[in-house]
Amino acid sequence: MLVISRQQDQAIDFPECGISISFLSTSSRKVRVGIDAPSNVTILRREISEQMADALPQDQMNRPSTIPISDLRFQRHLHRINECAQTLASRPAIAGDAKSRRALQDLQNTLSSVDADAAIDNQRPPVLQETKRRKALLVDDNANEARLLAGFLKMRDFDVEIATDGVAALQYLEDNEQPDVVLLDMAMPRMDGPSTIRNIRESESHQSLKVFAVSGSTPEESGIKIDESGVNGWFQKPVDPEVLATKLSNDWRKKDMTNQESRPVICEGSLY
Repeated sequence: MLVISRQQDQAIDFPECGISISFLSTSSRKVRVGIDAPSNVTILRREISEQMADALPQDQMNRPSTIPISDLRFQRHLHRINECAQTLASRPAIAGDAKSRRALQDLQNTLSSVDADAAIDNQRPPVLQETKRRKALLVDDNANEARLLAGFLKMRDFDVEIATDGVAALQYLEDNEQPDVVLLDMAMPRMDGPSTIRNIRESESHQSLKVFAVSGSTPEESGIKIDESGVNGWFQKPVDPEVLATKLSNDWRKKDMTNQESRPVICEGSLY
């Protein structure tokens, strides 16, 4: 790790990547950092990255995987390979070292398990499957939080568009194909969340659109019901993005299996 000392209002540039990090303010307990990066660069808080690393090896996080994340057998195998490789990398290759030999044997056994599972799958008739990326419209006037959440959802196979308020959201719905879900903040300029949801439900073309509130207020405080006339669910800020993504995926999975509307949910989290 490269360690650099910087003062307030000084920056660090990564010219090959087009990324700049500025130190906006400091206190005894917190540093406020500004990150300027290309729109195709995903920015995550470390605790979110660590959450994802628990489920997927680090080298699989930033590139498309040929193995479905939902395939738990391969997921476990890959995770174990990563653990074994890290153990080997951290120890010198010394002949006769028992721990290195055990780690190498674990790695070989895990690879054999992968080959065995692949052989079983290859015996099955080929099935052409295309992973469908769900489309989400994220409506939030807080640009920083919206980009962080959108970046996480994109890594979870969502296509995400951002609108800064209700007016922009309604214009997007008018001009574009209807998304699978709208994630709607309540407190926004020009047109707030309650006004936005009322406009959506009054439109015949959008009455069945899935809309989930993502708000620091409660349904009672916002005057919004969790039913067909209001929102389909409520995610209380600060919301854990992993919980949000999982709930949305589960909701769509149930709908695909039953072809019926799933019941609304109220969720609380801690990281967003």
